[in-house]
Amino acid sequence: MMIRKKLIAAMMLMLSFCGISAAPLYFIAWFPDGSTSVFPFADHPLVRVEGENFKVESAGVAIEYTAATVHKFTISENLPTGKVEKVEEQGSVRHAGDEVLFSGLRAGGLIGVYGINGVLEASYRAFDDGTCAVPIGNLPTGMYIIKTETITYKFIKR
Repeated sequence: MMIRKKLIAAMMLMLSFCGISAAPLYFIAWFPDGSTSVFPFADHPLVRVEGENFKVESAGVAIEYTAATVHKFTISENLPTGKVEKVEEQGSVRHAGDEVLFSGLRAGGLIGVYGINGVLEASYRAFDDGTCAVPIGNLPTGMYIIKTETITYKFIKR
């Protein structure tokens, strides 16, 4: 419920800025580690709330966030300042039956399985060849996030 209130406030703020400023505006999602996702208003970002998740679509890209992963939302005429390290995505993920298969990971890299509430349910390490098969058959019904150093994979166990 709190995410909806924040999102509605951000959208109202966006609408109030639309006719006032000649400077470019940005919709910014801030994360607990200080990193950001920036969506220029010129790209006409569309924000949709789906339960406790929200999806931002802009310039042909759709990104889905959970309430637990975003610290705050802002609208600004200025881009975020400061150094934010960007991790290039590497590796691939594939859902196969009762397993989620990862490849192209760093040897020994940590893989965490989190419940939607952010609680770590299980953890694994990538093999020397950069692969890992994460079993999900024993998980109870619910929404989960599997995170590696470079990949975030979200799924619903039915």
